[in-house]
Amino acid sequence: MHNDVSSAEAKPAKRPGRRTPVRAIARALAITLAVGVVALANVRDSSGSPAITVAATPVLGMPASDGMQHLEYDLIVASRVPAPLRLRSVEVLDVDHRSLLRLDGDKLVAATQPLDGLTPSSTIPASGSVAVVVDLLVAQDKIPARLIHRIAYNGTGAPTTHPSTRSINLPELAVDLRSALLISPPLRGPGWLSANSCCDAATTHRSGRVIGNKGVPPAKPETFAIDWIQLHGDQPFTGDGARPQQWYGYGSDIHAAIGGTVIEVRDGLPDSAPNALPAGIDRADTAGNHVIVQIRPDTWALYAHLQPGSLAVAVGDKVATGQILGKLGNSGNSLAPHLHFGLLDSPHPDAANSLPFVLDHYIVAETVDRDSYLAAFSGTGPLKLGPHSHPSPQSGTFPLILAVTDFS
Repeated sequence: MHNDVSSAEAKPAKRPGRRTPVRAIARALAITLAVGVVALANVRDSSGSPAITVAATPVLGMPASDGMQHLEYDLIVASRVPAPLRLRSVEVLDVDHRSLLRLDGDKLVAATQPLDGLTPSSTIPASGSVAVVVDLLVAQDKIPARLIHRIAYNGTGAPTTHPSTRSINLPELAVDLRSALLISPPLRGPGWLSANSCCDAATTHRSGRVIGNKGVPPAKPETFAIDWIQLHGDQPFTGDGARPQQWYGYGSDIHAAIGGTVIEVRDGLPDSAPNALPAGIDRADTAGNHVIVQIRPDTWALYAHLQPGSLAVAVGDKVATGQILGKLGNSGNSLAPHLHFGLLDSPHPDAANSLPFVLDHYIVAETVDRDSYLAAFSGTGPLKLGPHSHPSPQSGTFPLILAVTDFS
């Protein structure tokens, strides 16, 4: 969707001796997620007004390909004082006050960002806000029902041990314990890289936000969305990758991941050349040619960036799991041919919340080394693949970022 294919954390590789379209997977979507205020911190400035407010997005999660349960949410920390503040630590605890996660130092900086960008910083601007992106890993048989948070902060000029450092405890936050929806893979064949997937803070699927009107919480429709790009070995394309047809996944059949009713179809937008965002694209065209299928009264599936003229369904059609919907393309605000797939709680992607899902079957034997991925996109090194920490086959899990998956 928006600036889609992936992020600085998820980009295709460079073939030695040629220029890789590094921008083609280096920027990605804006994402959103409804925010419910769960706490008003009891910290006050000299006038007696609250100095900090803290809101939290819903805590949603799924069992993932690393064998852990991932719980995903943001803490929105806002300062109400006319001077910058610095977060010193964020700790997540269970109701028995056992520490589940502590973010401080570089880890806290990496997880904290402005509401409308990706630049990591633990500084809260004067009278401004930041989001702390929480990726909480717990055992799949020990998912807490509620969470407690402790946040420490002080002025930007104060050292960590400065006596002005304050610590606040937030009320309990409920974990949404609904099971992630079980679906089938929307693609077939080997070598599908989850190039922009949950859950790193630096990916735009996890961290981007669409800010609404004043007083309206941001929405986050891509937290659990995946951008799938096909690799042959360690390469996503042949030749110089300048044309969509040179990308291995281009033209692949897109299959319905679960049955439902088609409620929206868009066709007629051209494929763009890789390595550059289309100029002047209208916001309504960011998903490119796409299909939206309602699969439950409260759940919709989005298949985006399809090849023009390839759509095989119309509004009102009933589709079955596995039915072909269209072909993988590079239409809309896309930098390289890929399938953007995600589940939403609304038929309107720009205002929806992303919902977690798991695949009923897939094989994952390899993963892309994160550092080599970044190096490949900066043109300084080749893409490196290594063994996955939990080799396949897998069922009922979510393929995390940089996993290379095979679908039957």
